[in-house]
Amino acid sequence: MSDESRPALPRALVFWTGVTCGLAATLALQILLNERGITLVAIWREVASGSGLSLRAALVWWIIAGTAFAAGALSTALLRRLPPPWHGPRPVLWLAAVAAVAVLAGVARGAGEPQGVTAGIYTLSSLAAAGVGMVMAMFGAFFAGPR
Repeated sequence: MSDESRPALPRALVFWTGVTCGLAATLALQILLNERGITLVAIWREVASGSGLSLRAALVWWIIAGTAFAAGALSTALLRRLPPPWHGPRPVLWLAAVAAVAVLAGVARGAGEPQGVTAGIYTLSSLAAAGVGMVMAMFGAFFAGPR
C-alpha cells in the first residue's frame, strides 16, 4: 500500500501523544535522579541559601528539559512516519509496549519521597519539573509534528 492511500492520524492526536511521551519521560527521569540522590528540592535549597546556582543544578534542569524535548520529538516523528494501519509489525509493537511498561514499572518501584522533605515542597518541585517537561515536550512535538 502506498503512503498516499494510507490514512493519516489526526494532527492533534500525534501532537498530544508526543507531549504525553515527553511528560512520561520527564517523570521517569525525575524518579531516576531521586534514586541517585539528585533531588530538585536539594537544588532549590542550595539556591535559596544564597550560594547561587551551581553547574549541577543547571545541568539537572537542562537534562530534564532535553529529555522531554527529545522524547516528545521522537515519539511524534515516529507516529508521523509510521501511519496506520500497523498490520505488519503488530507483534513487534506489542513487545515494545510490554518492554516500555516493564521499564516504567521498574523505574516507579524506586519512587518515593526524599528524606527530610515535606510533601508540599516535594510536590511543588515535582510539578515544576513536570511543567518544564511538558513545555519542552510541546516544543519537541511541534517541531517534529506534521505540517
